Amino acid sequence: MPEKPRPASASKTQKEAEISGSKGPSTPKILTLAQTFEQNSKQQASDTRKAVSAEFKKLRAHISEELRSSEQSSSAAIHAQNQRLRALALKGWLWMALSIALVLVASYGALWYTQDRVRQNLADIEALERQVRALKLQGGSVNLSWCDKKLCVQIDEKAPKYQEGYRIVTEGP
Repeated sequence: MPEKPRPASASKTQKEAEISGSKGPSTPKILTLAQTFEQNSKQQASDTRKAVSAEFKKLRAHISEELRSSEQSSSAAIHAQNQRLRALALKGWLWMALSIALVLVASYGALWYTQDRVRQNLADIEALERQVRALKLQGGSVNLSWCDKKLCVQIDEKAPKYQEGYRIVTEGP
């Protein structure tokens, strides 16, 4: 006779019984073990998830702390480097300013010395011009020149000779 189809729950139970290798009262025991195993697995998965999550939180906090520390040390290093660069730039500008000031002081000193020398020379020229005017008033205008690397004077050859070989000198311009 053809066999009647069994309900799905019956075939499942039979399969579970076949898997366990025996039939009868041990099937609920296996089912209970499987359910306990499933609950334990879920509990372990949940515990593992919680533990991993807690460790990730610790790791994230540790990484964040390390990043903050690294950021602070990098910022401090950058700040220190900026301070050194500012000091170096300030020294460069200071040397340039001092050099310019020194050049200005030296130029002022040279200008003052030159101005003083010009004043002295003008005073000397004025004094010599006064002497020349005074000599001209006394008839002391002569033409002087160099003859064979010796100083010579132009004389008036038409003028009469005086005692001891003196002659009248030609008056200059």
